[in-house]
Amino acid sequence: NSVTLSPSGANSYTLYTSSNFSTSAPNGSLMPCFVNTANGAIGTSATATLVGQVGFCYDTAFASLQIVPNPTVAVPAAGFSICPGGSQQLTVSGASTYTWSGGTGLNTLAGATVISTPLMTEVYTVLGSAGGCHSSAKTLTVTVMPLPTLAISPTTTNICLGGSVALIAASNAN
Repeated sequence: NSVTLSPSGANSYTLYTSSNFSTSAPNGSLMPCFVNTANGAIGTSATATLVGQVGFCYDTAFASLQIVPNPTVAVPAAGFSICPGGSQQLTVSGASTYTWSGGTGLNTLAGATVISTPLMTEVYTVLGSAGGCHSSAKTLTVTVMPLPTLAISPTTTNICLGGSVALIAASNAN
């Protein structure tokens, strides 16, 4: 999260910032500014004081900035498994809006809840946004499991009324 200040109206500039906000070029014509995240303390606001000079005359401008944390998107801990032709609802939380990308088979690319109906195993990526800030990318996997191959064989093809027959079943399933 950064912002670049581009001051104008003077010949030289000096930018002073609060402890939770800094710049790598406090005397330049472009001043990239960053939120300091040292020790995990961000704070909710920052202040900037810009001093501009023309000859021996100085002027000062002040700005207050609100520091908004990036949203953290929560996704289910485990992936999902479905049968061919099946679908799976995917729900995330932690932001205001969501954008999905990745594989095919989603009913929409926006929203906290989407429906996946993939033809094969797919990995989806979701990004969350809130207050103009964006989350890191999170992924969810929907695995399409193979259908089992089944066979059933009677020990005989004829059965007498009231009799019984043994059926032998076989499958490739684990």
